[in-house]
Formats: sequence, C-alpha cells, structure tokens
Amino acid sequence: MKYVLELDGLRGAAILSVMAFHLGLFPIGWIGVPLFFVLSGYLITSILIGARRGTLKAYLIGFYWRRTLRIFPLYYAYLLVNALLTLKAGLSVSGYGWFVAYLGNYRIAALAPTVPGGIIGHLWSLAVEEQFYLLWPLAIFFIRRMWIVAAVAIILAPVVREILLFSTGNSYLAILTLPSCMDMLAAGALVALVENRRLLTMMGSSGFAICVWCLWKVPIADFSSVPLWVPQAHIMFTGLALLFAPLVKGAAHIKLLGNPQLVWVGKISYGLYMWHMLAFAAVNKMHLPYGVHEAVGLMLAFGAATLSWYLFEKPILKMKALVPGNPAHGAANG
Repeated sequence: MKYVLELDGLRGAAILSVMAFHLGLFPIGWIGVPLFFVLSGYLITSILIGARRGTLKAYLIGFYWRRTLRIFPLYYAYLLVNALLTLKAGLSVSGYGWFVAYLGNYRIAALAPTVPGGIIGHLWSLAVEEQFYLLWPLAIFFIRRMWIVAAVAIILAPVVREILLFSTGNSYLAILTLPSCMDMLAAGALVALVENRRLLTMMGSSGFAICVWCLWKVPIADFSSVPLWVPQAHIMFTGLALLFAPLVKGAAHIKLLGNPQLVWVGKISYGLYMWHMLAFAAVNKMHLPYGVHEAVGLMLAFGAATLSWYLFEKPILKMKALVPGNPAHGAANG
C-alpha cells in the first residue's frame, strides 16, 4: 500500500495521548495504545495482502526482515540501557529474560503489577504486537476469507477477557495477553480486508455506544487504574477497536491529521513511546514545580526520540532496501 501522510498523524495523536496519561494529565490517555493496535492491524494486513502473490519463503523473509529492522534494534537498545541503569543502581534485572523474548506482557500479567527493575512496563504492548506478527502472516497467506477470522477475533476477545477475569480475578492478566487484545488488532485488519461503507458505519456507531456505556458505568478518573475499570468495563477495548477502525480507514480524508507537526510526532512516535517513560523518570528526580516538571519531561522525551530517529533508527531503516523478496513489503507507513 502507498504511504498515507495522515496515518502518521494518527500515530502522533496516539503517542501524545499515551504521554499525557503517563504525566497524569489525562486519566484515559492509555487509549493511544488501542489506537496503535488498530493501526498495526490495518497496516500489517494491508502490506501482507499486497505481498502474498509470491512464494511463501519470499513473503515471510520480506516481512520479517523489515519488521526486524523497524522493531528490534531500538527495542533491545532500550532494554540494554535500562538493564545497565538498573545494575548501576544496585537493583536486580531478574525477569528481563521475559522481555528479551517478547513475553514481557505475560511476566507483568502473572506478577501484576510488579515488573523488573528499570522502566520497562510499557513494553508489554510491543510484546503483544510481536506475538501477533508471528501468527498473522501465515494466516493471511493461507486463508483467503480472513475477514471471517478477523470478525470472530473481535467477538471472542472480550469473551477471553471475561473468562480470564472470572477464573483468576487478575485484571492485568485479563487485558495483557494476545488473545485479550485481538479485538483491537483484528478490527484494523477487518477494515483492511473489507471495503464496505455500511460496515464502517456499524463499527463506528457500535464502538461509540460501547465507549459511552463504559464511561457512564465507570468514573473517568478510575480509568487511570487497571483494577478499578477492567472488572466493570473491559469491553472498553472492544468499543475503542470498533470506534478507531473506521477512523484509521478514513484517515486520508481527515485534513487535521495531515498537520505537519502532528505528522512529525508520528514519524518519531516509536522512539517517543520507548524513551518517554525513562525521560519522565529522570525528571521526577529533579523535584521541579508543577508545570515545569511536565514541560521538562516532554522536552527530554522529544529530544531523546529525535536523536534516536536521526542517529539510530533512520540509518538502520535504510537497510530495508536490501530485503529479499517482494518489494510491496516496503510500501506502507510501517
């Protein structure tokens, strides 16, 4: 698929929302993560559909080569920095192996809300996406009616969350597994697979209704704490999935998302997501006045992400041109 400027604008909106949440400015700012999931499902599915005309070997090599270059270098660099800082502080790095293997979401879920030393809790979403990447390419290649699979995944995800919540009482386990998050990834995939305006309208209106119901049932301030909102309103994930999917599909027609500053934030959003928590933690040690604290934290986060983009991520991404296999793998925003 071709590059769509406005999808980077959506990425920018998603990361700004997440950062506002972690600064304590927006109790429901974590909705940026479901938006990232829907975007990922849409883009990955669109790319894979365009690339499956070749052999399975070329298809898989091309996809995983590009995903590896985009995700792994910064992910492991961030883990290494955190491990070194943690050891320097005299703390244990026990549990880091889970994150190295992209299983950190299960480590957090099992021992919630405890995580190993360092600032790595937010990496759970990267683990979910990587697990999705292991399964979805094969499904797209071999199953021609994938829209059915996507639709079933949207329906089953809240059922999985309810079963996990009922059987364990663990709110984190209920929302941090791949099956628990599949409604968001599958909603993005569904709108990539099906061209139907009525479907988009139904998804958007249903998602809006679910979100309104959840916000009526749970005070907005309680959405800042997983144990306070998940038992009563975990279907919020499904509502956001259905609400965001038509937004992603129609992003190219929303002029606001083409704002150059917002698009720029979207381009460096991966670095912002990775580094912002560490930047905020550093600022917390400075004991700055309210207002100044947030401003300095944002400056540090944007500075780190900008350096990361130009000095680390962008040079590595140039290696995408060396990919063996179908060139369609490189034609999207991802």
